[in-house]
Amino acid sequence: MDLEVVGQSFGQTALSEALAAARTYAERSLSDSTRRGYARDLATFRAWCHARAVTALPAEPQTLAAYLADLALTDRPATIGRKVAAIAVAHRDAGLESPTEHGMVKRTLAGIRREKGTAPHQKSALLVEDLRRMVAPLGASLLDRRDRALILVGFAAALRRSELVALCVADVRVEEEGLVLTLRRSKTNQEGRLETIAVAYGSEPTTCPVRAVRHWLGAARLVAGPLFVGLTPQGGYGPRRLGTGWSRTS
Repeated sequence: MDLEVVGQSFGQTALSEALAAARTYAERSLSDSTRRGYARDLATFRAWCHARAVTALPAEPQTLAAYLADLALTDRPATIGRKVAAIAVAHRDAGLESPTEHGMVKRTLAGIRREKGTAPHQKSALLVEDLRRMVAPLGASLLDRRDRALILVGFAAALRRSELVALCVADVRVEEEGLVLTLRRSKTNQEGRLETIAVAYGSEPTTCPVRAVRHWLGAARLVAGPLFVGLTPQGGYGPRRLGTGWSRTS
């Protein structure tokens, strides 16, 4: 057999194996849950485009901007941002130019964040320094662990009190990158559509929401039911869910 042909064949095989390995590494760059979330988000975008007889991949910037405007009627800015990321990844993986980098799309997203991030009569935002002062006195008791988790998760995920106390243990998924919270109903989601919010590890252990939730779950040994339960002065607890007017004595 011609040595040149043998060399070419070997080279092609080696290249194919290297490309297969590269694809495997690329898939591992995202967690399984992130890939599943992106797949769901992309499927939703495709369905939206199909209903309007426009192309989803590649998507025109005007199409994506209109989609974002529709999402703004029901979704939080953080959720919209995750869906934009899914669309961007799908375009990059297909070797296509992503419409998410277009000026019109960026301005639309910025406008949504500005509009939905502020509201009339909105209370002043809690500052990080305030947060540190709030959790500094909290120790290792069951009550302190619960309240630390409440405060830090509420701050990190920007949850309303009603959303925070409605969380169940099954709504919290601990992953390598942090927490994934599932909201089943909220003020902006009255239809009960499942909405997920990612909460990353904090840079400081004392104000890290992920560590706080893990410590609370471990100390309370909760495996089902409400995530945040009421406690007795003696530190006992039962299946009673906290109310929106919870306090240190709840």
